[in-house]
Amino acid sequence: MPPIFVLICGAGPAGLTAALELVRRGVSVRLIDRRSGPFLASRGKGIQPRTLEIFDDLGVLDHVLAAGGRYPPQMIHADDGSITEEGIHRAPPTEAEPYGEPWMVVQYRTEQALMDRLAAFGCHVEWVTELDAVEHGESVNASLRSAAGTESVSCTYLLGADGGRSTIRHHVGIGFPGKTLGVLGLGRVGGAVAKVGAQFGMKVITWSPHMTPERAAEGGATAVSKEELLSQSDVLTIHMVLSPKTRGLLGADELALMKPSSLLVNTSRGPLVDEAALVSALTSRRIALAALDVFDTEPLPADHPLRSLENVLGTPHIGYVADDLYRIFYGDTVKAVDAWLVERAKG
Repeated sequence: MPPIFVLICGAGPAGLTAALELVRRGVSVRLIDRRSGPFLASRGKGIQPRTLEIFDDLGVLDHVLAAGGRYPPQMIHADDGSITEEGIHRAPPTEAEPYGEPWMVVQYRTEQALMDRLAAFGCHVEWVTELDAVEHGESVNASLRSAAGTESVSCTYLLGADGGRSTIRHHVGIGFPGKTLGVLGLGRVGGAVAKVGAQFGMKVITWSPHMTPERAAEGGATAVSKEELLSQSDVLTIHMVLSPKTRGLLGADELALMKPSSLLVNTSRGPLVDEAALVSALTSRRIALAALDVFDTEPLPADHPLRSLENVLGTPHIGYVADDLYRIFYGDTVKAVDAWLVERAKG
C-alpha cells in the first residue's frame, strides 16, 4: 500500500490540529493557506477543559497555559440593582477530568502553540498558497497557486479546513442549494441557524411543541409537523432546551423517519436524542451522518462507540464559540466594569 499523503487547506485551529494529529502519527502532510500569515486578531478566547485534555495529548498544553490565564470574575446584575461578583466554577481535578476550569487564551496564541509544535515535526504552514483546482478519483490531483507559480500535487486525501467560504467545497461541488434544513426549535440560536440555511439557498422548515405558522414565518421558516420535519429534512439541526419533557425527544421511532442520506446536528444537549438509538441508526446507516458537540456523558468515554464510527463528527462541547457570542461576552464585561466604577464612585 503506497504511503498516505494528506493535503490540508486552511491553517486555522482546525487545520493546525488535524495536521499535528497526522504528522505525530507518521503521516505525510502539507498544510497550505491563502492568507499571508496568521490571523492576529482573536475570533475566540475560551479553551474548555476537554480541549485542554486534547492539547495535553498533542503536547501543546504547557505552551497554551503559559500564553493565557484564568477567567476574571463575573459581575452579576440583579433586578433590584445590586451587583455581586462571582468567579468561574473551578472543579477539583480528577483522573477522569484532570482540568476543572476553562482557560482564557486569545486565538492567535493558541494557533502559535500548534504551529510551534508542528515545526518540531518538520511541518510548516505554506502561506500565500491557494488551491486553484482539484480532480478526484482513486487519488486527488490538486493544482496549487503561489508566488512561485502553479504546482500540481497528487495526494491520498484532501482535507478542507478553510472556513465557511470553503474553496474545496466549491471545487468538489458540495453545496446546500435546494436541500431542506429542518430546525428543531426556532429560538434565538435556531432562528440564527435558519437564516444561515436560507442564505445557502436551503428550504427551511421547523417544528417545536408550541410552534405556530406565524412564528415560523417570522423566523423565515415554514411550520410543519414533527413527522414532516423528520422525513423531509436533509439536515436536521437541534436547538431545544433539555427538560423532563424534551429528554429523549428523538428516539428510535423518530430516527427511523429520517432520510437515509440525512445529517443530524446536535449542539444543544446530548440527552435530547436517545444515544443508544442514535448509535444504532448510524451503525446501520439508517441515517448517513451525525455532527455532535454534546453527549450524554462528557467527556465522552474513550471506549464509547461514537468515537469509532466513521460517520460521526464529534467535538468536545465547543460549539458555542462564535464571533457574535463573544461580542455579547465582551459587551457584558464592559457593562459590568462600568457599573462597578459607578458604584465605586458612589463610595
